[in-house]
Amino acid sequence: MLTKFYFDESLLSSECFMNELTGSCHDSFLSVWRKYGIYIVCGSQKDTVKNIISSVPVKHKKKWTLAMERYAKLPSLRTCPVDSNDFEKYKQYSNEFETLFVDDCRGVVVCDDSYVKYDEDSSFEIVSAGSLDESVNFKRTKNLYLQDIQKGESPSKIWSSRFKRFSEIEKNIVIVDQYALKNIIESVEKGKDSSIKGILQCLKGEGKHSITIYSSGESINRSDAIAHFGSLLKTPVFSKCISKIRVISVDKKIFKISTYAHERYFRFGSYVLQVGSGMSIFDTYTTGMCTFSVKPIENTYSKEIEAECRKSSNWIEDFT
Repeated sequence: MLTKFYFDESLLSSECFMNELTGSCHDSFLSVWRKYGIYIVCGSQKDTVKNIISSVPVKHKKKWTLAMERYAKLPSLRTCPVDSNDFEKYKQYSNEFETLFVDDCRGVVVCDDSYVKYDEDSSFEIVSAGSLDESVNFKRTKNLYLQDIQKGESPSKIWSSRFKRFSEIEKNIVIVDQYALKNIIESVEKGKDSSIKGILQCLKGEGKHSITIYSSGESINRSDAIAHFGSLLKTPVFSKCISKIRVISVDKKIFKISTYAHERYFRFGSYVLQVGSGMSIFDTYTTGMCTFSVKPIENTYSKEIEAECRKSSNWIEDFT
């Protein structure tokens, strides 16, 4: 869902970035990165950051330094020189990132005066500095942030289109879902795959992750949860993708609509994915419709919710 993008210091030579009278271009670019993007750092991260920060006007250095430290980034071993006017040459990087931002002068040439050039087959695009709002890929990401999950979407499709990019940049996953434990045990009793098993299936091959689940365990036998989670982590294919699962049974009063954690969500670092059906979207091969949205953590009360959940815990189990 997040858009992988790249730019180098030449982007900042564009008029909209160099104009000291306005910070709108800087603010817009950094806001979009914070909410919707993953910056792909090609080559040496230290050199990349140094070159970019040195190209930023003094007035905006502080906000760019903060972005380079905190906003979503992923490394690439490839170097990606922005030194050509050939769209096809840049398209060879489409496996690394979907969107390349270039300075306005280069954009006019590469994009044939349209400021954005998009390739349908590869979903790769080049976007000129002043045309951020016209990016096809970032528009798609923005739309998915508010697009409900369709009836019949498979768990694997839901994960790949909405969750996977978040799990690439954040290895600690927090889930708040009142009914998660109840639904997991009911699935096991019916001989069906549970939602936690579905999530682990999706995480295979993505490196080690840690998962914390806050849920009400008052309607289940604690021993049933211990047996199920323990057996999953004994499976070699799952033990390779999980460093720890922590299950926290929370007093059900915390989940009342008049208190704290009525809404169900997944949190990947500073991104909160609110899902109407919670974990259950991953417990069967087809799903019903449910609400879905993504918000930056500063626009939610997830910190307060998780703090209250910890204070109101009935029992905690760790599985490694």
